[in-house]
Amino acid sequence: MKLMMLLGYAVMSLPLLSAGAVKAATQGPRPLVEPMFVRANLAGMDMTAGYLTITNTTNKVIHLTKVTSPLAEKVEIHDSRLENGIVKMRQVDSLEIPVGDMARFEPKGKHLMLTGLKHELKSGDTVALELHFDALSVKTVLPVHE
Repeated sequence: MKLMMLLGYAVMSLPLLSAGAVKAATQGPRPLVEPMFVRANLAGMDMTAGYLTITNTTNKVIHLTKVTSPLAEKVEIHDSRLENGIVKMRQVDSLEIPVGDMARFEPKGKHLMLTGLKHELKSGDTVALELHFDALSVKTVLPVHE
């Protein structure tokens, strides 16, 4: 009898689950993307840099393989390093993020290079990005700052 009552309560509470909770449960763990900002581009320049943090909250190693934006022809993953007193920037094809680890995209380090901008970006604008990982993607929006 108690089991029947418990089952009844469980069935009655099912509609209380939010659509977001159901969606999250069916999709499984996803990386956490925390937007920082995109720099306003200089007049006459069709490129800029974007910054964010990605935390691997999944249960396996993930790889950031591609980033896209409707505002840019191309978005590249770049890494900057200081070598012999000179900052050198290079494109990275893929970025591995171990379980529980974090990848910080920040000035003078890893960043997203947006090229072929469709229009000038100024402070107050926003930039939509889609980050593509091994078998999933995550959308985010970054504010534009000077």
